[in-house]
Amino acid sequence: MQYQDKKKLAYLAGLSILFGSVELFIPKILPFFRLGLANIPMLLALDLGFPSFMVLALLKALGNSYIAGNIFSFFVLVSIAQSLSSAFIMYLANKTKFFSRYGISLSGALVSSIVQLAVASLYVGNSVFAFLPLMLIISFFSALLVAYLASKLDTLKVPDLKHDQKNEKPSAALISMIVLSAIAIMLIDNPLMLLIAFLSALILQKSTGRKILILPHLAFFAAMVFCSLIAPEGRILLEIGSFKITEGALISGTVKALRLSGTIALSQAYSSFLRPGDNLLGETLRYFTLLFSAFKKSDGKLEERVLKTLSLETIEDIYAEKKKVPSTAFAVSTIIFISISILNIVLF
Repeated sequence: MQYQDKKKLAYLAGLSILFGSVELFIPKILPFFRLGLANIPMLLALDLGFPSFMVLALLKALGNSYIAGNIFSFFVLVSIAQSLSSAFIMYLANKTKFFSRYGISLSGALVSSIVQLAVASLYVGNSVFAFLPLMLIISFFSALLVAYLASKLDTLKVPDLKHDQKNEKPSAALISMIVLSAIAIMLIDNPLMLLIAFLSALILQKSTGRKILILPHLAFFAAMVFCSLIAPEGRILLEIGSFKITEGALISGTVKALRLSGTIALSQAYSSFLRPGDNLLGETLRYFTLLFSAFKKSDGKLEERVLKTLSLETIEDIYAEKKKVPSTAFAVSTIIFISISILNIVLF
């Protein structure tokens, strides 16, 4: 791949992460549902060749997951699957020359919604498809908004990125610790043991300086329990009309929610310290960081600030002090998670 192609891909992916970051501040009806603002650069990149376009979709998924702090959780699989599938459909729709930008955006959004639920069902169960009608309705209107915004940014010039610093290679030790910790949590099936593991993960997250947000975890819990209750299991605790609240469904939903929240907290703790290296993903994240910094420093209305950021011809990488990796905390936490998993197997 030529340097200019890599530069354009990194910049477009960085823009995608920038737009996707806005969604972190927008309340979600479903924890795994995204509005789709990250697709704006995808609509601006339809002139790319098929391999480059799919690489851009992958960078978008990985980059947004990295910034959101869930790249080591189940959510990254949902993100990758929906991003690649929607990109594939959008590329085909564009090649037919039959669809307008709005039609291309709609096709990608609808496929994305279906794939998100299909992948989520592997963890949650088929009951998650109960949300499909709502997701399709939301996707329809959000796709129109994305296409409209893309039309306002029809021409983009890729700015030069000036920097002397190289991204560090990811630490094999840190990667090993988070993989072992995540596996340990996924092997626990007792709610009490999982609660202890989840609280331990939150303590680790707090020790790394990453802010703890409780509302997303409450949303995960509500969604997992609701999906489990749709399929009654075990002793009936309460009946509300034809709707039955069963003991087995409550336990199953709680276990799924705590596992998911535990791995999310782990991912949040580690994501600030694992560097993607001096590669295409690393360059993408560098573009995002500098674009986001430029956006925060700009003034005026929101639209004016966005246009000022996108009109930059050169953005300079200013050296920032790196965070010190709390290796001891990560090592101790890994031992704790493995110990909890072993206790779960022995006691339950």
